[in-house]
Amino acid sequence: MKTIILFIWILSSTSVWAVMDNEKGNGGDSCENRIKIIRDDIESWIFKGGSKGLRIPENISSDQYNLKMLNAFKSSITCNDEKIYIGASEKTCKNFKDNNGIKWIQCNFNRFNNTKDADQYRLIHHEYAGISGFEVNTDEESDYTISNQITDYLKPETILRLAVIPNKKRIDANQPCTITAALEYGEFVGYTWNEDLQQEQIVFQNLTTNPTSTPVLFGIYVDGKRINFKSNEKIRVEKCLDTEIYWRVRQLYAQGSSVYRIKIYANNQEVLRTSFKKVTSHSDFTVLSENNFEEINY
Repeated sequence: MKTIILFIWILSSTSVWAVMDNEKGNGGDSCENRIKIIRDDIESWIFKGGSKGLRIPENISSDQYNLKMLNAFKSSITCNDEKIYIGASEKTCKNFKDNNGIKWIQCNFNRFNNTKDADQYRLIHHEYAGISGFEVNTDEESDYTISNQITDYLKPETILRLAVIPNKKRIDANQPCTITAALEYGEFVGYTWNEDLQQEQIVFQNLTTNPTSTPVLFGIYVDGKRINFKSNEKIRVEKCLDTEIYWRVRQLYAQGSSVYRIKIYANNQEVLRTSFKKVTSHSDFTVLSENNFEEINY
């Protein structure tokens, strides 16, 4: 069995969710937030390869499972006090497609918030597996062939708590500025907690900086004229604020969970990043503002 596991958030135990549910509005919000936490955890688990240990029907490949589930995670979520029935059986959640073709997961927040943590994982995986076509109800009977295995991967984990972060030096946007930029390529595998910075960071495997096989061009505008520069080349400007930075990429195609990222730095501080999966030809620009000089926390 894969050692990569899903997390149960201890603070969000049944008793806590029940207390939050004293008010009707909070019950719906807590239900939707909890579903999003579980959805994101399952998504990260899939990216890390955890689903390879699942026993899935022979007519479904591991890649098919991963792709369809990841697409299903785009579905909308709603929780309310409406009772949910499939036939004559009352259910906690259901999935459906509305008249506009939008896919939904709907849950009764009272029933969901009073469901045990492990069963919440099983239930939410089932709804996304239903949207994916892997677990389809037969009349009132629910199919949990895959979802019943999810609880085998759960492990207790304490949740992160707020911490006081030391003040960080920020760039004076009106001072002279050295601009650099880079293109990266790697496989996204999830997030990790940086204890020193007290923040989440994206984790990549097989990260390559400025892959030579992919054309990329950067430039800045000075007095209305564009000055092109190469990846990691340093360009000096009179001030960071209002500097217009241009980039162009061609023939980008990232396979699987890999992505390309453009990262731009001002005085060695990252001020902008953007990601691509598949691009034939793309150009864009940004004008640095005060907002660019806030800390990037991921």
